[in-house]
Amino acid sequence: MADPLSSPTSSAPPSSNLAGPLEERLNQLLSSNSQFSVASYLNLALTPPADQDDDATSLQSRMAELALQLQLQTQTCHEDIGRIGAELQAILPRCAADVGRVGVGLEGMKMDAQTLLETTAMNEEEQELSSSLETLSTLHALQSNLAKAKEVLTAAATWDSTMSSIPPLLAQQNLTEAVNALAQLESGERALRGMPNREDRQLSIAKIRQQVQVLLQPQLKHALQNMNT
Repeated sequence: MADPLSSPTSSAPPSSNLAGPLEERLNQLLSSNSQFSVASYLNLALTPPADQDDDATSLQSRMAELALQLQLQTQTCHEDIGRIGAELQAILPRCAADVGRVGVGLEGMKMDAQTLLETTAMNEEEQELSSSLETLSTLHALQSNLAKAKEVLTAAATWDSTMSSIPPLLAQQNLTEAVNALAQLESGERALRGMPNREDRQLSIAKIRQQVQVLLQPQLKHALQNMNT
């Protein structure tokens, strides 16, 4: 808003004695917070020009001119204040609406931030859980592989001793122990399936199985005869 006292007033009469440098000094005095006083303003405004006599008629004329000038400036100030007030009244509802929209936006940002924090926490928990499950799966696979390795090593370590124990059992016709040893050999053969010399192991098992069957046949016939009688 332009200061009504900082520019020449168009309503002043053309013959005003306040025009020029004196009016500028008066406007500066009005604009000053530290130097202005009513007495200093009136003394400066009523100072007679250098080309005029300082008589009662001239003083009254200057006073009347000053009063008119002040009235015009006061009217201008009132108009500016009213205009500014109307503009503020028109702006305030829009400002209130803008503040409301900003408040809604801030609330939405707050909710988004909360959701982001919760999502981040959930992702971290899921990552930790996934890492734990992966570790557990690795350990389970390791345990399974170790069990298979133990089975293979045990079968390889006991194969020869089991093979050498079967002929004495067959010679003694200890078929129960011989059958158990045969079952142990078959289990070992399955564990050693990927190892070399598989065909030799299978032939050895087939030979022992045939020997066991030969020894079992008389016992089976005897058992069948006892059932018939």
